Amino acid sequence: MAHSHEGTGLGLYLTKSLAEAHGGTLEIESEVGKGTTVMVKFPPERTVFPV
Repeated sequence: MAHSHEGTGLGLYLTKSLAEAHGGTLEIESEVGKGTTVMVKFPPERTVFPV
């Protein structure tokens, strides 16, 4: 699906900045015609698991 407009990319910048501020990373994999996968990863010590 093609979009009729593009964003400024600010959302990705903010997400990457927040992830890195918490010791995490932002990874993006994209393949034309297949789609895009975005992964935000945090180290275990920065996560909370439900009880």
